[in-house]
Amino acid sequence: MGTQRGILNILYGYSGIEAGVTVEARVGSLHCGENQSQFYRWQSAVRQLMRDSGTSGLWQGAESYFVLAIWPALEVFIFDQIKRSILQSRGLSLMNEISGAEAFALGALGRFLATTIVFPTIRTRSLCQKGVYPSVPSALRSMYREGGIALMYQGLVPELVRGVSYNAVIMAVKEISVTLCRHVLTTLFTG
Repeated sequence: MGTQRGILNILYGYSGIEAGVTVEARVGSLHCGENQSQFYRWQSAVRQLMRDSGTSGLWQGAESYFVLAIWPALEVFIFDQIKRSILQSRGLSLMNEISGAEAFALGALGRFLATTIVFPTIRTRSLCQKGVYPSVPSALRSMYREGGIALMYQGLVPELVRGVSYNAVIMAVKEISVTLCRHVLTTLFTG
């Protein structure tokens, strides 16, 4: 049941992120005059996109967004599954929180694993945006042929240093905040 719920959470979060990122990226990549209203810029960008690429243009490059959109969902899924195991091993309800230090460690682990899984796509997408490769799939194939897995993971360490510490702090603050809010609300409503 818990794993199924976790997978559903990934799918729900992914679908929302995918829709937003895809539209934002496609429309945001088109230049629309700076002096126009926000609505007019969007309207103009969508018209230009439809004129240039048709409806298929709305999904152009979506393969790279699939992995990028699932990245944060994987972080949270990993965090939640390990937290669930910790609470169950302690005989506690899943409504309990873990300590800030535990949340920090799990947040770091979640980001580390999720980043390690999706990093080749992050790297190739960046190289595609710089014009080095025409698309993410062709970049992945070319990079694997040219340098193997090592080339696909080049630059992973700086991304891990930045992202792991960031996510660790966020998850620790989240758990501490939930604990504090629950304590305050319990005190207020139970006397």
